[in-house]
Amino acid sequence: MVTDLRASGDVSRTFRHTQDFESSFEIQQDDVDSDVETRRNNAAYKQLSNYHVALAEKLYSELCSLAFGEFDTASNEISPIMWTRLYNIFVEIERRTRHMPSDAKISIQSQRIASEAVQITSVLAIYAALPHEYAATRETSLLSHLILDDVEFRRIYALLLWSEKAISEQQYELGISKKVGHLECAGYLRNRSIAEFKRALISGPSSGASFDPDARGTDEDFNNEQRAMLTMFQLIRCGEAAKAAELAMKCGMGPLAAQLRLHAMLRNPDDVPLEVDSKNHAKEKRQHRAMYFKMLSKMIEMAKRDEDDAHMLLLNAMRGSLHPMLKIAETIVEKVWAHANAAFIGRLLAAEGSLSVGEAERLFNVPLTAKSILDELDAENRRTGEVLVLTKVIDYMLNDEIDELFALAKHQCEGYIPNYPNSGVNPITLDLFFHLVCVSYLKGYEMNDHGTVVVTSEFADLRHRFAPHRRMAAFYSRFLPRDSPQINFEIMETMKIIDTESEREIFAQSLRECELDFGKYACSLIKLRDEMMTIDEQIERWQWVLVGKEETALAAVEEMNRLIRNCLLEDKWETNVRSILRKAFEYNLPGALSGVMCEPPSSCPVLSLSDDEFDGAAPADAPETLAKVEHAMQEFVAHCTFMDLHNYMVTIALKTGIAMNYEPVRDEELEAIGGLKIKESRDWEASLRVRARAEMTLREEAMKRKTIDANARREMISQHIRNAMPLFESLLRNNGWRGEFFLAPRSTGDPMKRHRMELAKIRARFVPEFFRKFAIASAKIDEMLPFYDFLSSFDVDSGDLGIAHEEIRRLFETLANLNVNTEQN
Repeated sequence: MVTDLRASGDVSRTFRHTQDFESSFEIQQDDVDSDVETRRNNAAYKQLSNYHVALAEKLYSELCSLAFGEFDTASNEISPIMWTRLYNIFVEIERRTRHMPSDAKISIQSQRIASEAVQITSVLAIYAALPHEYAATRETSLLSHLILDDVEFRRIYALLLWSEKAISEQQYELGISKKVGHLECAGYLRNRSIAEFKRALISGPSSGASFDPDARGTDEDFNNEQRAMLTMFQLIRCGEAAKAAELAMKCGMGPLAAQLRLHAMLRNPDDVPLEVDSKNHAKEKRQHRAMYFKMLSKMIEMAKRDEDDAHMLLLNAMRGSLHPMLKIAETIVEKVWAHANAAFIGRLLAAEGSLSVGEAERLFNVPLTAKSILDELDAENRRTGEVLVLTKVIDYMLNDEIDELFALAKHQCEGYIPNYPNSGVNPITLDLFFHLVCVSYLKGYEMNDHGTVVVTSEFADLRHRFAPHRRMAAFYSRFLPRDSPQINFEIMETMKIIDTESEREIFAQSLRECELDFGKYACSLIKLRDEMMTIDEQIERWQWVLVGKEETALAAVEEMNRLIRNCLLEDKWETNVRSILRKAFEYNLPGALSGVMCEPPSSCPVLSLSDDEFDGAAPADAPETLAKVEHAMQEFVAHCTFMDLHNYMVTIALKTGIAMNYEPVRDEELEAIGGLKIKESRDWEASLRVRARAEMTLREEAMKRKTIDANARREMISQHIRNAMPLFESLLRNNGWRGEFFLAPRSTGDPMKRHRMELAKIRARFVPEFFRKFAIASAKIDEMLPFYDFLSSFDVDSGDLGIAHEEIRRLFETLANLNVNTEQN
């Protein structure tokens, strides 16, 4: 009959080979046709990666909800709604894994791991929901009182309900509902047996029927009865004792139906009263229940049937016998049910007090705690060489052994390699354990090294996903230890790969919500630049301090100035400098920095990049901060002035035919800034539009499409020179563009030496050239007097021009040559 049981109720593939996640995920390719198998596994892994991404997104959403208090309850426990939602998430993932290629090993492993994740979350959901479901009858029912006040009883009951739920799902998948329906419709069983018996009385025992009314009947009767009781046994293991009792009545097994009803009453709070009084008949119920179990035990002991007989299986299940149930249990869930069923009945009867201590120990000499049950199962499976991760996780979570859970999580997730099928760790394994670790942290458990290994594995995985996942890294940063350099590394590495403005803003906001110093990380990222980085890569990183707004306004201006200086020392610099300035105005850097300095509290720390300290934080009202802000804004104004001046110089050169290196304004750039028409409001790119019109006019003239009157051109050149000279004077007198004052060496050292040298090179490159272009253009339109007046306004000998004496000498040589040419003409 055990063979029939296994045929009808084999608890399938899910828990039969529940081994270590890591060892079971190793891919061992056959020597024959290994290339085909590798391609098959890679294809399956690609499909698994898509499921992994979807799962990670959903788990992230649940963690956010937990962190923001959506699952908080009055008892400071996590709401069972969270575990139920997790259960549904893993059910969906498990369903998807069934559609993976069946001939790939990764598919088999992924489906098994997803199935175990379903069961783990199922146990936790049931355990968390029990206090809420039985709270209403806490004051009237002993069952409810035990569930709410005896945590060990609740754990046992959770294991029992979970195992019944898991077996039920598998049994209904195998068609038990059809068997029940067939038996319910088969009232003919009794009638047929009676007809057979009557026929035997008339015609003799030719059919095999006995004249003894206590005999078992025909072989067919016996087999039908066995099948019916076997189905009832399966219903008991599915947690449907009441349905089994109803089925027994329909099959004509009245005494058995009564026993099944008694078994079902153990789960009804109203049938297990808390207080003994005359109204609820609690005393009589407890005494009768104790007598029934003693009688049932005696009947089983005196029975002469085999233990695998269906009737004996049914009686042992109702009595809570452990060893007969373990004998026929094939899967871990069936073993858990056998233990939990025995422990539940034993603890409940002991709590009722109708059994003496000796009787209770004799009737229920079984493990009575969830810990002892799971430890015994673990020890048994270790003897067979299996490592049951499922039972370990359930054990640690139910018994709040978080240290052991973290150690197991580390063992299972350590060595994870993103996007690598043979890494040895399934992505679903990482998702499950990472989520459990984070839930433990959010419940208030202290961080430890084992948990950090799991979190860092998740960070490594995040860096290989698509853009929407990178915002998750900021949220998950709260799970890294604050005093560990690991958190800096993980956040920095994540920031390096984020390449869109929206993602940066999301990341910054997430860090702030985690109470992490976004400004510190943004400035540190800027400090990590190396010589191998291109200017484009540096501009990309600069945008991290832009999204910080007031928090990183000074650092953003300082880094912008440094980038512009580096660009101006390159051969082709115009496009990059213009894009940098556009981005600065887009984020309103001047306004943001003014807000920091003007709005209270003025003593808030201001982040700076202009010194050698790690983050350069100083109060806003500190003298050194005021000096940094003043110089940074002066240099910013100088760069804007320089760009306007350069645009005018290119315009003048184009209209006078003077040779000058420049990068033509591209049509795409012109379209991006709104075309050639100057805006009525403040237009900081007005000089660029003037220059773009000059470039267009030059092209049209070259194609002989347009001719400009010489006098009109002369007047325009004169006007451009008059506009440019004040800009040039302002630039030369701007302290932000000079090596003195703020950039001068200090008594404590020379931290600004590099900055000062860069500005000196820039002035040496452009100032003499601008002077020569002004002089040549003025000579061409015969307006040298304004130029001489402009030049004489500077004290050349005292260094007002800020250029080397050699450059000044060459400038005067140019002027002398121009005078000679003018006199000759």
